[in-house]
Amino acid sequence: MIGFLAICLASCQGVAREDPVLPKTGEIISGYKAVFTAPPTHVPSSKIVDSPITGNGDIGLTVSGRPDMQRYWISKNDFWKSGPDFQQCGPSLIGGVDVGISDLADASYHIEQMLYEPVISSKFSSKKNTVFMDARVMAGDNVVVWELRTDKESVTVDLRLWVKDGYGSETAEGRDGDLFWVSRKFKTDDLMFPTEATLALRYKDKPGLRRQYKGKIDGDPFDDIAGQPMFCGMKSHAVFASMNMILRYHYTYDQDYIRKVYPYLIAVADFWEDYLKFERNRYVIPDDCVYEVGPWNGNQWREGYGDINPITSLGFLKVFFKAMIEISRDIQADIDRQDKWEHILANLIEFPVHEANGRTRFRACEGGHGRGLNKIGVDWVMLHGLVFPAPNIGLNSKAKDLAMIRNDLEGIDEKTWLYHGNAFQTLFIGAARVGYDPDVLLSMARKKIRNTGGGSVVVCHKIGRSHHPCP
Repeated sequence: MIGFLAICLASCQGVAREDPVLPKTGEIISGYKAVFTAPPTHVPSSKIVDSPITGNGDIGLTVSGRPDMQRYWISKNDFWKSGPDFQQCGPSLIGGVDVGISDLADASYHIEQMLYEPVISSKFSSKKNTVFMDARVMAGDNVVVWELRTDKESVTVDLRLWVKDGYGSETAEGRDGDLFWVSRKFKTDDLMFPTEATLALRYKDKPGLRRQYKGKIDGDPFDDIAGQPMFCGMKSHAVFASMNMILRYHYTYDQDYIRKVYPYLIAVADFWEDYLKFERNRYVIPDDCVYEVGPWNGNQWREGYGDINPITSLGFLKVFFKAMIEISRDIQADIDRQDKWEHILANLIEFPVHEANGRTRFRACEGGHGRGLNKIGVDWVMLHGLVFPAPNIGLNSKAKDLAMIRNDLEGIDEKTWLYHGNAFQTLFIGAARVGYDPDVLLSMARKKIRNTGGGSVVVCHKIGRSHHPCP
């Protein structure tokens, strides 16, 4: 028996050009997978789940439960609750699908999480039958597809949509012909912007599942939103996000992909063309923040705003506008804006440095009155704009710049390397990209993986606990 279920969010077109490196990459990575032989115990979690996970960068999918009642949890990056206070700002769960197969009550449990392909493969074997189930998230489209099959006789599959309630949300459910649906929304007046999502299930000749996402963002002008704790006083979030798009473009030069994300990139360009101030023959980034500033910094936390020319935003903008000129030429779009982008690129200041006692070090910002003013020396935050994901400095850079970063990395204690929540994806990658001692990095990476590696092959500073609330 073979069945198919599909979750569809948004229609996305475009096929990437064939990359000669991909087959070799697939051959290497396909040899690795995470294997689960018992149901997870930390789902849901406010930190990280200990269950199989997959996704495509927009949709997130995980699964929990016994073989006879598998629960799939579905999230989406832009379904958020936006207040009313900082503790309630962030992404929220939408809901998911329960897959019940009563014949598997006594079945063994075996799930594999593939690393190269976005698929969770399940195999549940009872005395009478074996059921195979693959849950796959499409890479280029917001679609989730399930395939179910048995090696002997047919089984009865009970599908049920469910929606997460509580946390100040409104939920609803209904039916329209053969379409069953549930929805969740945050739309109270004390939020910064409303959001709403809908899951829908349709039965066809073969079980069919269709999901639609509806989202709308309304809010105050950016200056007001940036002053809210959810944005931490930073102006760099959108250009930070663009780094992933630009890196992918430079890895593949895929015109179909870059055309798909170009509306986002041009909106980022619109903002920065307007926000940057041209003073004394140079561009200035005013009233920004290098570090996250919020209520955790005390009652007067907003006094931590006000960094001028922070090294993070500078690094992102140097990469961004250089890439926009290249992309514009490649796809022949907004050619008339290239002069402005070249002017910005040519007149952004050099990365700010501090000199004392014969030593030159990078500093967090050029000036201002914010939290970054007195921070001297590279840390994991500054690496974002200097090295990765904004590759301004690398192995081919000036020796003095590489030495400045490596010398500061040597001063970071082992506790930070091993237990800081952002160390693995920033410190380790940044250090490798500037030629830091590989023996030290490998030794530290092994310790990190042993201490905080989860069953889903995800490394985090802390595995969450099942009793934590799921928003």
